[in-house]
Amino acid sequence: MTERKKSKSKMPIDERLRRRQQLQKAAAKDYAKTEQINFRIDEESVNELIDVANAKGQPLGTLIREWVLERLAEEKSDKKPELKHKAPIVLREIFDKLQNHYGA
Repeated sequence: MTERKKSKSKMPIDERLRRRQQLQKAAAKDYAKTEQINFRIDEESVNELIDVANAKGQPLGTLIREWVLERLAEEKSDKKPELKHKAPIVLREIFDKLQNHYGA
């Protein structure tokens, strides 16, 4: 038979149990406000994400969550990349496709 270790706490056991229950209720309440999202992504991208997370010293999930929240903040604040910054790239792609199509 194993001997039960005595607690080093000076707090009465009923008070410890009451506080533990309060903490569990608070944690469950906060946890209930979050949701888990699953999605598929190719292996190469996963490896790149892991490398970035490791370089930043962050867990992978934390990195991805931060990026998603940053993007949501951008969307809300209308800090979307302006079309003029993308225009040269888009025009170059169109030009290249036209050249390939017409053999110029």
